[in-house]
Amino acid sequence: MNKIQIYQIYYDDLSRNQVEKEFIGLDNTSNQRSDWYEFWPILNFLRKNKIENDIWYGFLSPKFRVKTGVSAKLLTNIIKDHGNRADVIIISPGWDQLAYFKNTFEQAEYWHPGIEELTSVFLEKVKLNINLKEFITDSSNSGFSNYIIAKGKYWQNWLNLSEHFFYIAENNEQFKIITTYGSENELVPMKTFIQERLSSIILNLEEYKIITYDQSTSMPIFEKMFENNIETRKLLITCDLMKKYYRMSNDNKYLDMYWEVRSKIKLKKLTN
Repeated sequence: MNKIQIYQIYYDDLSRNQVEKEFIGLDNTSNQRSDWYEFWPILNFLRKNKIENDIWYGFLSPKFRVKTGVSAKLLTNIIKDHGNRADVIIISPGWDQLAYFKNTFEQAEYWHPGIEELTSVFLEKVKLNINLKEFITDSSNSGFSNYIIAKGKYWQNWLNLSEHFFYIAENNEQFKIITTYGSENELVPMKTFIQERLSSIILNLEEYKIITYDQSTSMPIFEKMFENNIETRKLLITCDLMKKYYRMSNDNKYLDMYWEVRSKIKLKKLTN
Protein backbone atom coordinates (compact mmCIF):
# COMPACT_ATOMS: atom_id res chain seq x y z
CA MET A 1 0.00 0.00 0.00
CA ASN A 2 1.28 3.46 -0.90
CA LYS A 3 1.56 5.92 1.98
CA ILE A 4 1.04 9.46 0.72
CA GLN A 5 1.97 12.80 2.25
CA ILE A 6 1.49 15.56 -0.32
CA TYR A 7 1.88 19.04 1.10
CA GLN A 8 0.60 22.25 -0.46
CA ILE A 9 2.35 25.41 0.62
CA TYR A 10 0.22 28.37 1.67
CA TYR A 11 1.18 31.98 2.40
CA ASP A 12 -2.04 33.58 3.65
CA ASP A 13 -5.70 32.87 4.35
CA LEU A 14 -6.57 32.89 0.66
CA SER A 15 -4.00 30.25 -0.31
CA ARG A 16 -4.76 28.26 2.87
CA ASN A 17 -8.40 28.00 1.83
CA GLN A 18 -7.29 26.76 -1.61
CA VAL A 19 -5.47 23.70 -0.23
CA GLU A 20 -7.33 20.70 -1.67
CA LYS A 21 -8.65 18.18 0.85
CA GLU A 22 -6.36 15.39 -0.37
CA PHE A 23 -3.33 17.59 0.37
CA ILE A 24 -1.83 18.68 3.70
CA GLY A 25 -1.37 22.40 4.21
CA LEU A 26 2.24 23.51 4.74
CA ASP A 27 2.30 26.81 6.62
CA ASN A 28 4.59 29.49 5.21
CA THR A 29 2.61 32.49 6.41
CA SER A 30 5.65 33.86 8.25
CA ASN A 31 7.48 33.85 4.88
CA GLN A 32 10.75 34.54 6.67
CA ARG A 33 12.83 34.14 3.52
CA SER A 34 10.62 35.35 0.71
CA ASP A 35 13.70 35.50 -1.54
CA TRP A 36 13.73 31.68 -1.60
CA TYR A 37 10.02 31.23 -2.46
CA GLU A 38 8.86 27.57 -2.12
CA PHE A 39 12.42 26.34 -1.59
CA TRP A 40 12.44 27.70 1.96
CA PRO A 41 9.44 25.78 3.40
CA ILE A 42 10.48 22.58 1.60
CA LEU A 43 14.03 22.81 2.95
CA ASN A 44 12.85 23.48 6.47
CA PHE A 45 10.31 20.66 6.45
CA LEU A 46 12.95 18.16 5.35
CA ARG A 47 15.43 19.49 7.92
CA LYS A 48 12.97 19.06 10.79
CA ASN A 49 11.21 15.81 9.90
CA LYS A 50 12.34 12.21 9.59
CA ILE A 51 12.05 11.14 5.96
CA GLU A 52 10.64 7.63 5.54
CA ASN A 53 11.72 5.60 2.51
CA ASP A 54 8.28 4.10 1.90
CA ILE A 55 6.28 7.34 1.95
CA TRP A 56 5.41 9.39 -1.12
CA TYR A 57 6.17 13.06 -0.42
CA GLY A 58 5.36 16.11 -2.48
CA PHE A 59 5.66 19.84 -1.81
CA LEU A 60 3.52 21.84 -4.18
CA SER A 61 2.90 25.53 -4.69
CA PRO A 62 -0.62 27.01 -4.59
CA LYS A 63 -0.52 27.17 -8.41
CA PHE A 64 -0.02 23.43 -8.93
CA ARG A 65 -3.50 22.71 -10.34
CA VAL A 66 -3.53 25.86 -12.50
CA LYS A 67 -0.11 25.07 -13.98
CA THR A 68 -0.60 21.33 -14.55
CA GLY A 69 -4.36 20.81 -14.83
CA VAL A 70 -3.99 17.96 -12.31
CA SER A 71 -6.29 17.90 -9.28
CA ALA A 72 -5.32 16.54 -5.87
CA LYS A 73 -7.69 13.63 -6.34
CA LEU A 74 -6.20 12.73 -9.73
CA LEU A 75 -2.68 12.96 -8.33
CA THR A 76 -3.43 10.66 -5.40
CA ASN A 77 -5.11 8.18 -7.76
CA ILE A 78 -2.01 8.17 -9.98
CA ILE A 79 0.14 7.33 -6.96
CA LYS A 80 -2.25 4.62 -5.76
CA ASP A 81 -2.50 3.06 -9.23
CA HIS A 82 1.17 3.26 -10.28
CA GLY A 83 3.23 3.92 -7.16
CA ASN A 84 4.19 0.29 -6.63
CA ARG A 85 6.39 0.37 -9.73
CA ALA A 86 8.13 3.70 -9.25
CA ASP A 87 10.25 5.84 -6.93
CA VAL A 88 9.45 9.17 -8.58
CA ILE A 89 6.44 10.62 -10.39
CA ILE A 90 6.96 13.76 -12.48
CA ILE A 91 3.96 16.01 -13.10
CA SER A 92 5.46 19.08 -14.67
CA PRO A 93 4.15 22.12 -16.49
CA GLY A 94 5.89 23.26 -19.66
CA TRP A 95 5.91 19.95 -21.54
CA ASP A 96 6.81 21.78 -24.76
CA GLN A 97 9.82 23.52 -23.20
CA LEU A 98 11.06 20.26 -21.66
CA ALA A 99 10.87 18.76 -25.15
CA TYR A 100 12.48 21.58 -27.13
CA PHE A 101 15.51 22.50 -25.04
CA LYS A 102 18.42 20.09 -24.57
CA ASN A 103 18.05 20.47 -20.80
CA THR A 104 16.20 22.57 -18.24
CA PHE A 105 19.15 24.91 -17.79
CA GLU A 106 19.26 25.82 -21.47
CA GLN A 107 15.54 26.54 -21.09
CA ALA A 108 16.34 28.74 -18.09
CA GLU A 109 18.97 30.60 -20.11
CA TYR A 110 16.26 31.59 -22.61
CA TRP A 111 14.39 33.37 -19.80
CA HIS A 112 17.28 34.34 -17.52
CA PRO A 113 20.54 34.98 -19.39
CA GLY A 114 23.57 34.07 -17.29
CA ILE A 115 21.91 31.29 -15.32
CA GLU A 116 23.82 28.47 -17.06
CA GLU A 117 27.16 29.99 -16.10
CA LEU A 118 26.01 30.56 -12.51
CA THR A 119 24.76 26.98 -12.25
CA SER A 120 28.09 25.75 -13.57
CA VAL A 121 29.82 27.68 -10.77
CA PHE A 122 27.68 25.81 -8.25
CA LEU A 123 28.34 22.42 -9.88
CA GLU A 124 32.07 23.11 -9.81
CA LYS A 125 31.98 24.10 -6.14
CA VAL A 126 30.24 20.83 -5.18
CA LYS A 127 32.53 18.85 -7.51
CA LEU A 128 29.77 17.50 -9.75
CA ASN A 129 31.20 16.76 -13.18
CA ILE A 130 28.21 17.88 -15.25
CA ASN A 131 28.84 19.89 -18.41
CA LEU A 132 25.61 21.81 -19.03
CA LYS A 133 26.56 22.33 -22.68
CA GLU A 134 26.34 18.55 -23.19
CA PHE A 135 23.79 17.64 -20.52
CA ILE A 136 20.64 16.07 -22.04
CA THR A 137 17.31 15.82 -20.24
CA ASP A 138 13.80 14.96 -21.37
CA SER A 139 10.34 14.70 -19.86
CA SER A 140 11.17 11.39 -18.19
CA ASN A 141 14.00 12.75 -16.02
CA SER A 142 13.36 16.47 -15.50
CA GLY A 143 10.68 18.95 -14.57
CA PHE A 144 9.87 22.45 -13.37
CA SER A 145 8.59 24.10 -10.19
CA ASN A 146 9.56 21.24 -7.82
CA TYR A 147 6.50 19.35 -9.05
CA ILE A 148 8.11 16.04 -8.19
CA ILE A 149 6.28 13.42 -6.12
CA ALA A 150 8.79 10.92 -4.76
CA LYS A 151 9.67 8.47 -2.05
CA GLY A 152 12.10 9.26 0.74
CA LYS A 153 15.31 8.36 -1.12
CA TYR A 154 14.80 11.16 -3.65
CA TRP A 155 13.98 13.75 -0.99
CA GLN A 156 16.99 12.81 1.11
CA ASN A 157 19.19 13.34 -1.96
CA TRP A 158 17.34 16.59 -2.69
CA LEU A 159 18.02 17.76 0.86
CA ASN A 160 21.71 16.92 0.66
CA LEU A 161 22.22 18.84 -2.59
CA SER A 162 19.96 21.70 -1.52
CA GLU A 163 21.88 22.23 1.72
CA HIS A 164 25.03 22.71 -0.37
CA PHE A 165 23.23 25.06 -2.72
CA PHE A 166 21.73 27.08 0.13
CA TYR A 167 25.11 27.50 1.83
CA ILE A 168 26.87 28.51 -1.40
CA ALA A 169 24.12 30.94 -2.43
CA GLU A 170 24.07 32.54 1.03
CA ASN A 171 27.83 33.05 1.10
CA ASN A 172 28.69 34.11 -2.46
CA GLU A 173 27.68 37.52 -3.80
CA GLN A 174 27.34 36.28 -7.39
CA PHE A 175 24.32 34.18 -6.36
CA LYS A 176 22.46 37.33 -5.34
CA ILE A 177 22.11 38.37 -9.01
CA ILE A 178 18.57 39.51 -9.87
CA THR A 179 16.60 38.55 -12.97
CA THR A 180 13.12 39.25 -14.29
CA TYR A 181 10.30 36.76 -13.88
CA GLY A 182 8.76 36.07 -17.27
CA SER A 183 6.43 38.64 -18.76
CA GLU A 184 5.53 39.99 -15.31
CA ASN A 185 8.86 41.86 -15.08
CA GLU A 186 9.00 41.04 -11.37
CA LEU A 187 12.58 41.11 -10.06
CA VAL A 188 13.58 37.73 -8.60
CA PRO A 189 16.94 36.31 -7.42
CA MET A 190 18.53 34.05 -10.04
CA LYS A 191 19.06 31.39 -7.36
CA THR A 192 15.29 30.80 -7.31
CA PHE A 193 15.32 29.43 -10.83
CA ILE A 194 18.40 27.30 -10.22
CA GLN A 195 16.85 25.56 -7.20
CA GLU A 196 13.72 24.75 -9.23
CA ARG A 197 15.93 22.75 -11.58
CA LEU A 198 17.96 20.83 -9.01
CA SER A 199 15.62 17.89 -9.64
CA SER A 200 17.10 17.56 -13.14
CA ILE A 201 20.53 17.05 -11.58
CA ILE A 202 19.35 14.71 -8.82
CA LEU A 203 17.43 12.47 -11.22
CA ASN A 204 20.56 12.06 -13.32
CA LEU A 205 22.96 11.24 -10.51
CA GLU A 206 21.26 8.00 -9.43
CA GLU A 207 18.98 5.38 -10.88
CA TYR A 208 15.32 5.93 -10.08
CA LYS A 209 12.22 4.22 -11.35
CA ILE A 210 10.39 7.19 -12.82
CA ILE A 211 6.85 7.66 -14.11
CA THR A 212 5.98 10.78 -16.10
CA TYR A 213 2.42 12.04 -16.39
CA ASP A 214 2.44 12.72 -20.13
CA GLN A 215 0.57 15.86 -21.18
CA SER A 216 2.14 16.32 -24.60
CA THR A 217 -1.11 15.61 -26.46
CA SER A 218 -3.50 17.40 -24.09
CA MET A 219 -1.87 20.53 -22.69
CA PRO A 220 -1.60 23.68 -24.81
CA ILE A 221 1.52 24.89 -26.57
CA PHE A 222 3.00 28.05 -25.07
CA GLU A 223 2.34 30.49 -27.90
CA LYS A 224 4.77 33.11 -26.61
CA MET A 225 7.55 30.68 -27.59
CA PHE A 226 6.20 28.39 -30.31
CA GLU A 227 3.72 28.32 -33.17
CA ASN A 228 0.55 26.67 -31.89
CA ASN A 229 -0.29 24.05 -34.50
CA ILE A 230 -0.34 20.28 -35.00
CA GLU A 231 2.96 20.27 -36.89
CA THR A 232 4.80 22.01 -34.05
CA ARG A 233 3.26 19.64 -31.51
CA LYS A 234 4.45 16.60 -33.49
CA LEU A 235 7.95 18.03 -33.83
CA LEU A 236 8.16 18.79 -30.10
CA ILE A 237 7.01 15.29 -29.17
CA THR A 238 9.63 13.87 -31.53
CA CYS A 239 12.36 16.04 -29.95
CA ASP A 240 11.52 14.65 -26.54
CA LEU A 241 11.50 11.08 -27.86
CA MET A 242 14.87 11.43 -29.60
CA LYS A 243 16.47 12.78 -26.43
CA LYS A 244 15.02 9.89 -24.46
CA TYR A 245 16.33 7.34 -26.97
CA TYR A 246 19.75 9.00 -26.86
CA ARG A 247 19.92 8.79 -23.07
CA MET A 248 18.86 5.14 -23.14
CA SER A 249 21.27 4.04 -25.87
CA ASN A 250 24.07 6.65 -25.86
CA ASP A 251 23.79 6.43 -29.65
CA ASN A 252 24.61 9.78 -31.25
CA LYS A 253 22.29 9.16 -34.18
CA TYR A 254 19.34 9.95 -31.90
CA LEU A 255 20.99 13.15 -30.69
CA ASP A 256 21.64 14.15 -34.31
CA MET A 257 17.99 13.48 -35.11
CA TYR A 258 16.95 15.60 -32.14
CA TRP A 259 18.96 18.58 -33.41
CA GLU A 260 17.61 18.09 -36.92
CA VAL A 261 13.99 18.00 -35.77
CA ARG A 262 14.53 20.90 -33.38
CA SER A 263 15.87 23.03 -36.25
CA LYS A 264 12.44 22.77 -37.89
CA ILE A 265 10.71 24.38 -34.88
CA LYS A 266 10.49 28.15 -34.82
CA LEU A 267 11.47 29.48 -31.40
CA LYS A 268 10.18 33.00 -31.00
CA LYS A 269 12.47 35.72 -29.74
CA LEU A 270 11.68 36.67 -26.19
CA THR A 271 10.18 40.15 -25.87
CA ASN A 272 8.87 41.98 -22.83
